[in-house]
Amino acid sequence: MEIKFDNVTLVTNLGTPLEKTILNNVNFKLSGNKIYGILGNSNSGKTSLAELISALIKPTKGKVIVNEFVNDGGRIKNVNKLRLLTGYIYKNPYDMFICKNVKKELEFGMKYFKYKLEKLKIRPNDALKMVGLSEDYMNKNPLELDLKDAKKLALACTIIYNPKVIIFDEPTIGLNYKDKKELIRLLKTLKDKYNKMIILLSKDTDFLYSISDYTYIFDKSNLKQYQIDPKNKQVIIVGDEQNEGFAYINGEERTISVYDLNSENVTFSEKNDQYANISYDSIYPFNYYAIYRVGDNFYKVY
Repeated sequence: MEIKFDNVTLVTNLGTPLEKTILNNVNFKLSGNKIYGILGNSNSGKTSLAELISALIKPTKGKVIVNEFVNDGGRIKNVNKLRLLTGYIYKNPYDMFICKNVKKELEFGMKYFKYKLEKLKIRPNDALKMVGLSEDYMNKNPLELDLKDAKKLALACTIIYNPKVIIFDEPTIGLNYKDKKELIRLLKTLKDKYNKMIILLSKDTDFLYSISDYTYIFDKSNLKQYQIDPKNKQVIIVGDEQNEGFAYINGEERTISVYDLNSENVTFSEKNDQYANISYDSIYPFNYYAIYRVGDNFYKVY
């Protein structure tokens, strides 16, 4: 299994005052049964990556290649075969649900893709069990589930038709520490036992660095690969151009001020487990950075 972005640019509202470049000449390749983490703040373009891979949107320039399928702005023949390969779990799982009960929701994907219909009575139970839900959920309304169970159901609805790639957008929102540990165990099982490629789109740095084989970080509409240090769990996340950066410390998102660090005369004025305040002598900021602390290490957001 291989996914390749070849000089991909994505511009929304092209030719209007609201024109915005989401992706700018992005090039990268994912292959094999690995877990890939895509790290970035809100509205950085993470979701657009998933939509391009699944051909839900088209690139402005360049092409996205998923095995033999090419999303280059033109018509894709047998696009449903592409979407059978790539299971995409939305950031808001409730947006995925269209049926009145969990049983019908689970069956829908199998019927839509005509996948192993002879096992229609077996696979829904197996899928629920795999994600940690019991058969008691079968007659419940998906829209009435709490967020944690809704995410589990969305994952079950995806793995039931056995895609080769699982794309999970913000998988840890609404999950506590125990839930995250269970999710890590399940995703590693899907990777190792069932040979899945898993792509995780998230702001949760601790989660991504605890599970990802490779991590990419959004930086000004592009992606940069970042080496993980599993021992120290080093954390760095790209800020935006609105003078704010985001850090995920102890499972909580924190917004931190962005400062000008052009000057070499920079000193720390306060240090604690959440962030490090800094002082600087520049009056006219041009390049914005933020410094924050994880353990004994300090990291720059830029």
